[in-house]
Amino acid sequence: MSAPAQGRGQQTHAFTHALETGHHMYMKLADGRVYCLPEGYEVDDRSLDAIRYVLNPTFAPGQARRRGRPPPRNGPRGVRQAPLRADDSSGTREL
Repeated sequence: MSAPAQGRGQQTHAFTHALETGHHMYMKLADGRVYCLPEGYEVDDRSLDAIRYVLNPTFAPGQARRRGRPPPRNGPRGVRQAPLRADDSSGTREL
């Protein structure tokens, strides 16, 4: 019997992974709920809120616009680069 592609039941990859490696925390990405495997109980701990926020960040109106463009960075050859606008095709440009 093949394992389902997703989920936390006994026939899933997540369940087997928990048993084989000792990684017991499972997060359902659709809603951010966390479970302890193989026991299957839901974990309700405020320390997981930071992970839930990164999974689904929220912004106040206009907050994303105020961030502006990312700062220039050094490219793979040490050349200073800056991200291009959405209408440019190559992705970065040398400064």
